[in-house]
Amino acid sequence: MEFWGVKVKAGKTLKVKPGENCLIHISQASLGNAKKGVSALLYATIDEKKLLLGTLSQHITFNHLFFDKEFELSHSLDRGCVHFIGNKKKKKKIHKENSEEIKEMNKSIKELSEAVKTLQQIVLRKADLPAEEKETPKKKMEEEEDSCCFGCKEARGNDERTIFVKGFENLRPRNEIKTALSNFFSSCGEITRVYVPIECKNRLPLGFAFINLRNGEGNDKALELNGSYMGGRELEVTMASHRDEFYGFTDFHGCECCPMFLSPLFTTPPRLKSVVLFIGKSPLTHDFVL
Repeated sequence: MEFWGVKVKAGKTLKVKPGENCLIHISQASLGNAKKGVSALLYATIDEKKLLLGTLSQHITFNHLFFDKEFELSHSLDRGCVHFIGNKKKKKKIHKENSEEIKEMNKSIKELSEAVKTLQQIVLRKADLPAEEKETPKKKMEEEEDSCCFGCKEARGNDERTIFVKGFENLRPRNEIKTALSNFFSSCGEITRVYVPIECKNRLPLGFAFINLRNGEGNDKALELNGSYMGGRELEVTMASHRDEFYGFTDFHGCECCPMFLSPLFTTPPRLKSVVLFIGKSPLTHDFVL
């Protein structure tokens, strides 16, 4: 670690290059020969973005102001100068062994998170059942509908007026996403259907959805929402028939229940694991893990 300091004159800017694998920490700034009672706005420009660091009267301290790439310092004084001081040091190198350990740790955390999520789903599913109550065929069917991508009534209904949406946060439950999309597009017209496809095994949404407005009235308004933000995420909104997902889902494994819910629409040769999915009115042959 070494001392670092620069002086920025009034009306001037100063470019600073930390250097390869170096880090500059600006800890303080103070007025030079400016008159008492004078204050200045301090700025740092990085990646063409001008950031306000603070307002300086005589002296100001920064706790967490670090730069690892080229930046530019400036201020609002008409006369005088501002002194910036701090330190410059080398970045810490991550050893390969530590990097591998971190990867293994992240992998273990991910596996543990999946296990906890599965356990939570089991607990929530069983929480309302008395200890001696046996699972009825009706309840089993409801669970299968809830866990299967095509088990909900909204799974059918794609047509030439269907809207396609993607870009939303897909780590939320299916019903929460459906509610959020319904509220977001409600200003466009009467929503008759919101279908959020999921991966059957883990019930995680696939990251896109299909929306129908009554008789397609309001589709123009819905398409105008392309590029807008919902929950801080930028949405992609287009006509579903222009998307590959309208005709079939890629990287989708399905479950044993998928053929049952699609039975009026699918055919499969005997002794084969290949089934034909009909999304909208067009078929897609897909290999299921059965």
